[in-house]
Amino acid sequence: MDKLRKEYEAQMKRYLDGNKISKLMIVVGVAFMIVGFMNRNSTGRMILFFALTIGSCVVGVLVGQKRKAAFSTYVGQTVTRSVMEEYFQVDDFIMHGETPLDEIRTAELFWNYNRIIGSRVVRGKLGGNRFQCSNVTLDETTGTANKNTRVFSGQYVFTDLKEPVKGAIRILDKENPVKTLVQGCRPVKMSSIQEFDDLFEVSAVDPAEARAFLTEERRKALLELKHLLKEKGGEEKAQLNLMYKGNKIYAALGSGVFLFHRQTELLKVEEIIEYNSLDAAYVQKAVELLLV
Repeated sequence: MDKLRKEYEAQMKRYLDGNKISKLMIVVGVAFMIVGFMNRNSTGRMILFFALTIGSCVVGVLVGQKRKAAFSTYVGQTVTRSVMEEYFQVDDFIMHGETPLDEIRTAELFWNYNRIIGSRVVRGKLGGNRFQCSNVTLDETTGTANKNTRVFSGQYVFTDLKEPVKGAIRILDKENPVKTLVQGCRPVKMSSIQEFDDLFEVSAVDPAEARAFLTEERRKALLELKHLLKEKGGEEKAQLNLMYKGNKIYAALGSGVFLFHRQTELLKVEEIIEYNSLDAAYVQKAVELLLV
């Protein structure tokens, strides 16, 4: 911990020093601009000082952005990843620029969206089972003003089933506005757990197989997962939707929050570890409940 703290403090100092350099270059740019105005009677001098203004400001912005990106990458790939490793095996952690488009479409859990944003892709193993967890938002963009309606916000989790199912089994949260059936699926009436029936709607290619697959233990695990979402993001945002297809589980965990995404500037390393530990424990518990 002492080694990590010293390394973190050194990286933060480098980031803060970069901010100081950035601000200084912008101040220098403003000074050049003032001098340029003072020399407006001389076209050559005015152009020179305006060019120095632009150059100083550009250098200042680039230095600030570069140092911030370097610090963010360090926190993610060193601090955050080391926290995750306490809860599950991490094979890959991608902070920006990757969204699981194919898996989201294959899941067939939402239709009314045309804009997808994703970040913080975690690929790993838990108890020998491979899984992937991604922060995802789905928006429906309409009108000439590009008005966005948030359809989903939270995590998409994909993992392997211990035993494959025939066809498909879909479980929709009753808060999900999409009621369209997957082609070939029929509504399935469950029984014995009233709370489950009150919260979810089940459809499947083979209703008898769905009833056999969704044992009382599995349904209780999904109820626990729904309550976990409420604890993470709040009562209003919590929404759980799942698709079991072949040997895959596609789960949309509507927590309403992004994981491993907290702003880290000026925080102590202990605070970052605490925040990331809560997120890693949430991922671990969610995957464990999906694999029941």
